[in-house]
Amino acid sequence: MEKFNIPADNSGHRKRLREKFLYGGGRALHKYEKLELLLTYCIPRRDVKPLAKKLLNHFGSVQNLMNASVKELTAFNGITERTACMILMLKDLCCTYLEEEMLSKPLIKNATAAINFAKMKIGGSKKESFMLIFLDSRNCILGYECVQNGTVDHTFMYPRELVSMCINYNAVGVILIHNHPSGLCMPSKEDFDMTIQIKKTLTPIKITLHDHIIVSASDFYSMLNAGKL
Repeated sequence: MEKFNIPADNSGHRKRLREKFLYGGGRALHKYEKLELLLTYCIPRRDVKPLAKKLLNHFGSVQNLMNASVKELTAFNGITERTACMILMLKDLCCTYLEEEMLSKPLIKNATAAINFAKMKIGGSKKESFMLIFLDSRNCILGYECVQNGTVDHTFMYPRELVSMCINYNAVGVILIHNHPSGLCMPSKEDFDMTIQIKKTLTPIKITLHDHIIVSASDFYSMLNAGKL
């Protein structure tokens, strides 16, 4: 790892960690050090390096940590509700950042931003959920909705419910996105069947189903890109 020169008059481990980040950025810190620095802001007067390492070891990744529930976080020794709130707010702030990026341009020029947003927003959910992105005639985003009506391995989007939401947004196009908690994004037969049914329902009322995308926290599958739509 590249070394960075830190002013010699800094004292204290926490201050040195802050300076290391400020002078070198995120690439100057190990993964556990990033989490350690974050924890210092809500756990005073305690060495939180061991806790940061144990958290990463227990959850397996930063993704899993940020997708954990309050119950899962507070069940871990050393994590209070206050600390759990900070971790969950960090994820929500990341979602807001990606949401703003997604909304900044017409979707046709910014599809990657929408996928990144969906991966962060619902990709790590432990139940299947839908995200619906509504588009106008220029493929600009009118808005989006998250519908969490699934189980750990199944969700279904009712065509009538989707039509109603499209009308509310005055949309002429829609993108369906849903997650697979297993982490495997390959569509099931039920996913394909549902997509065909929704497309058949939308076509007569001149609403275009642009894509059906399946996401996990780290991967995605586009039916459009795969030639299945």
